Amino acid sequence: MANAGGSGSGSGAAAQGAGSMPLHKPKFASVLVAFTLDVRVVARVTDRVRTSRTQVSERDVTLPAPVVIRMPQPMATRLLTTHPTALTDPGDRLGLRAAAAAAVPPPSTGP
Repeated sequence: MANAGGSGSGSGAAAQGAGSMPLHKPKFASVLVAFTLDVRVVARVTDRVRTSRTQVSERDVTLPAPVVIRMPQPMATRLLTTHPTALTDPGDRLGLRAAAAAAVPPPSTGP
């Protein structure tokens, strides 16, 4: 305890804690998710003299590199199951295809 008794200064407390982070244990396993990000930029310019003259310009931009974020595995699984056409797991890293194949009963060959 660096400031026991309250005799330390604020800058002293900051120096003692520099570079340290509180310990945070994740509750779930996490996965890295890569997204292709499309951004729409809208600019609206209003003429200050004639307020009725407003010009709007829009531009859609796709970032050249994918955006990678870390998210909890249950959230990534939920995104993949709710948006199967928009999101994919090409390597089946989360095992959703294997689980779906195991859940489907084999076709019967007849009596």
